[in-house]
Amino acid sequence: MDAHPLQIILGLISALATGNCASLPELMVLTLYQPENCIIKSEVHNRLVVHYTGYFAGNKTFDSSRDRNTPFSFRLGMNEVTAPWDTGLIDMCVGEKRLVVIPEYLAVARPGYEQMVPAGNVLFYNIELLEIDKSMPSKEDFFKEIDSNFDKELSQGEMRVFLKKHLEIDIQKGIADGANEEDARAKMLLELDVILTKFFEQDDVNRDGVIDQNEYYRIYHNEF
Repeated sequence: MDAHPLQIILGLISALATGNCASLPELMVLTLYQPENCIIKSEVHNRLVVHYTGYFAGNKTFDSSRDRNTPFSFRLGMNEVTAPWDTGLIDMCVGEKRLVVIPEYLAVARPGYEQMVPAGNVLFYNIELLEIDKSMPSKEDFFKEIDSNFDKELSQGEMRVFLKKHLEIDIQKGIADGANEEDARAKMLLELDVILTKFFEQDDVNRDGVIDQNEYYRIYHNEF
């Protein structure tokens, strides 16, 4: 029996325990403190628990988990926080403290947080990593990662971006092992198109061009 496209997709991602976040050249990340025993570090897909304080220039605080006495938990590199956080907190060890300085053009608030983080400001975050959970994400976590515009639907465009991001990791590993880059990319695009076509043919039940949460979780319960 052939594997379901979702099994192929999630199997691919599960096999790649680590990956890369977006490259943001103008993001400033400074290590304020690092423990001597810094061996286990944060990687893409890890669940992190942090304390943070966010402030504007002039040291005016706009948000602080410490003030609430409630640490913040999220999956790294899975669309649960903004790109500067995903990039700025990679390769971090428990107990480490960093200052992440986000330039104006990257200081984009997630939906629902626009009033807390007004546009047109440089943002400063003091962040301390409290815990790292290395367990693999759930299928629900992957839905959130793919759903880049937070509309609770997966479009073919979002699926393509998601797959290209993770297949690119596979390509780079292949190139490092001596594979031809052009051949590797051609193979990737072919595999991507086949997987996407099968996925939407089988699981877009109402044929509206997207996979909604009900369709996705129906797949999850039936196949897993």
